[in-house]
Amino acid sequence: MDKATNYRGTLRSVSCENETVAFSRTRFRLTLLNSSSGFVTQNFQVKVLSTWLAWIWWITPAALCAQAPADLKAEVAARRIEVARRQVERIKAMVDTGAEARIRLDAAERDLEDTKDQVILDSAVPPLLSDETGPSDDAIVGAAQRRLDRQTAWIERIRVLIESGIAPPPDLIPTGAELYSRQSDLAAAQARIFAKVEAVASAARSSHQHETIPQDFEIGKMEHFEGLGTFDETRDLQPIENAFEAEFDRRLPISADGETEVHRALGFDHRGRIDVAIDPRAPEGIWLRRYLRSRKIPYYAFTSAVAGKATAAHIHIGPGSARL
Repeated sequence: MDKATNYRGTLRSVSCENETVAFSRTRFRLTLLNSSSGFVTQNFQVKVLSTWLAWIWWITPAALCAQAPADLKAEVAARRIEVARRQVERIKAMVDTGAEARIRLDAAERDLEDTKDQVILDSAVPPLLSDETGPSDDAIVGAAQRRLDRQTAWIERIRVLIESGIAPPPDLIPTGAELYSRQSDLAAAQARIFAKVEAVASAARSSHQHETIPQDFEIGKMEHFEGLGTFDETRDLQPIENAFEAEFDRRLPISADGETEVHRALGFDHRGRIDVAIDPRAPEGIWLRRYLRSRKIPYYAFTSAVAGKATAAHIHIGPGSARL
């Protein structure tokens, strides 16, 4: 019998005992995480052709468990919230019996909401690597803002108590370090959005640096890009304005925001649409069209007046206007 060979991994150990070299029986002892009963140890015995297959049997479970950290992180987050929720219930029962002051319950409820928002912040991934699996930028900024607002309100509450001669429990007195930490979290969350805007603007700059008129545009006529077919002004307009200003160091020249007399005279319902006074053939127009395409935002581009559609060169952001 060959000498026993041991293989060790980061999260588990595998012990192998080879009875032959060319064709052997190999026993594996794996420590696995079971969702209902915790860590359990199971023994496996298989036939292998060589020691190399033993390595394959060891590596494969590790690869299959590559997603375990994400699942474990979600489970830890859920348990953190559950612990905070139980703390609220425990303190509420004590307050009801007079064993604790009401301020303790208020602090526990605040901690529960803080924990929920901290879970969102902890789930964030680097802005340029984020995908649909993580929280949205709006959710991250909202969580950071709520945590800062709670801390600011708590500081004010404790200040009022102290000035009125009531000494709160020392452990409930907020610190400047905690306030600074939450301010930093909010700044970092907001920086995510600016980083993405700058990345898109940078990509657009590089794409049109040596370009004049895109090949898909017919001079003197209209260009239509359907994209996803929707434009939400409250969600989509501000990033467009930010990116344009970062690119050209001036504000986006909006000539019509929603319904106007001109559009009504033409018989169009222009609500929820934006007109930008830019020639689509100009550098600003080329950049804007490329940006809208990258975001799959629909638009119409006019290089000149078109009877019944446009009074001058401009870019219409959003789906086509319905007839009144």
